[in-house]
Amino acid sequence: MLYFKRDQNKRIVSRVRILIGICTYNRPEMLVDAIDSIKAMSVKPSAIVVCDNSADKTAQDSVMGTDDVVYLHCPDQGVSNARNIVVEYALEHEYDFLAFIDDDEIVSVDWLQSYIDVLKSHQVDFACGPVFPIIDDDRSNIGWLQTTGFYSPPLRETGMLPPSSIVGCGNVIIDLKYLRAHPVRFDPKFNRSGGEDAVFFYFLQKEGARGYWVSSAIVDERLEECRYSFKYFVKRSYGLANAGTQAHSVVYGWWKSFFLVGPKAITHMFFAVGLGTIGLIRKRYLYRGIRHCCIGWGQICGLLFIRSENY
Repeated sequence: MLYFKRDQNKRIVSRVRILIGICTYNRPEMLVDAIDSIKAMSVKPSAIVVCDNSADKTAQDSVMGTDDVVYLHCPDQGVSNARNIVVEYALEHEYDFLAFIDDDEIVSVDWLQSYIDVLKSHQVDFACGPVFPIIDDDRSNIGWLQTTGFYSPPLRETGMLPPSSIVGCGNVIIDLKYLRAHPVRFDPKFNRSGGEDAVFFYFLQKEGARGYWVSSAIVDERLEECRYSFKYFVKRSYGLANAGTQAHSVVYGWWKSFFLVGPKAITHMFFAVGLGTIGLIRKRYLYRGIRHCCIGWGQICGLLFIRSENY
């Protein structure tokens, strides 16, 4: 039991139903840990739905027969396709709220309770929180990891999000009443590049959706081996900037993105040159310069409609 809807006279009229959705691709062991963390929460959801985006159904054996877990299969590879299946399932089965986490994450004990407290006390259409990476002790001394803050979550105080905020699906909850009134879905054009969540929430906010940041709704993210490599750092820095720029362009138009993102891209390239030069003497600045270069170039390519495939 979570909490109840009440009428104007504060009489209970129905129980609020919350669904937690996890889209997964070839991570059966991590998926089990994610589900276990949900089941260990102080407040339980009404159900968990797992959407398996692998052609071979790699998650099926891990979740079949598990109490309160619904297994869905999406053979058409693409993160947008999988998320849309979860959204349609939530709407079809008349849930009130849909939360998303990723299959490599672990929720804190009071994660859902933190969201419920906000949803009960504030008139908001979605809420999101921080994702903290779990970095192995023997990897914490990697040069680019130490100096760039690449895996550092945004530091914000709990409160309303400004309009046009970038929001991801790694830690978020959505009021489905708003989605029923504004039928926004995840854009399949971003299936392989990522950024589908940014487009989704840009559209919601453009329609007037109000978002709230909940700093106590904490999720931990485990890093796979490949994510400690310098190659991943470069590719991901470029890919996030590229996808974010194209997401903004799709929702708000190319000219607005050009005048907003263009100057930022030039600034990043300026810092890349400056920090790269200093980095010839002090190496820690070199990694910062490389990251600025990747972000700036990703934004420029995004404005030129050159799409990066990250999945």
